Amino acid sequence: MKNIVALIALGKMLERARREKRLTSYQVGQALGVATAFVSSVENGEIDPSHVDFERVVAFVGLPLKVVDDCKRPPRTIKLDSSENPSSNERVNVVDLELYRKQKWQQISLFDKD
Repeated sequence: MKNIVALIALGKMLERARREKRLTSYQVGQALGVATAFVSSVENGEIDPSHVDFERVVAFVGLPLKVVDDCKRPPRTIKLDSSENPSSNERVNVVDLELYRKQKWQQISLFDKD
């Protein structure tokens, strides 16, 4: 996944889903086929799970894989064509507005109190 914000968001979603289901980290680990320490590390955003483990966590949380896959994409950069200074190596980050809105929505929904 490599995106630290996405790792933290995934961890918060896992923790929230676990608490809503009134499960312990041990029980979630048993359901996912992983160690309790792995569940704790994912919840704390400390590790980047493998693709298989990532899919298991996403399925447990109940998110569509497509939404989470969008979060895994690295930011794009483009080179600016500067006619004034041809040797310029200026770069800008291109923001995917739809992805940005999804991430913002996920961040906001993480902190909703029921």
